Amino acid sequence: MPIRITIDHFNRVVIGVGDGVLTIPDLVAYGLEVLQAKVVHYGKIIDVAGSEPDFTKAELSAFAQVLRETRADAPRGPLALVVDPKRGELAKIFVGLEMGGRQAEVFRSIHDARRWIAAQMKEHARNDQG
Repeated sequence: MPIRITIDHFNRVVIGVGDGVLTIPDLVAYGLEVLQAKVVHYGKIIDVAGSEPDFTKAELSAFAQVLRETRADAPRGPLALVVDPKRGELAKIFVGLEMGGRQAEVFRSIHDARRWIAAQMKEHARNDQG
């Protein structure tokens, strides 16, 4: 599978790293793994800087529509996409699609993505308490 997943339960973050050619079925498999692990509410970092997308804008939009319609047991956590600075147009389109209020951003650095996710998760924890 071109997206390797690590789940950090302590920090409530799912980290996915894309490798090689990335297809819509790969994105579906990633989504299913997140659903089955019951970590939809965790923050997610997907590093696709080392992968090449093999799908169109229309296919990505259709995938986003399926995500919107997929029922989750908890609100979706924030999403940080890490892209190659020379590419990333599809990632920017994806984060611009409405996903039920979920926050999403595109980054060129895994370090910036980690900082942003940590801040988002801290804010979510504060909102859950108060």
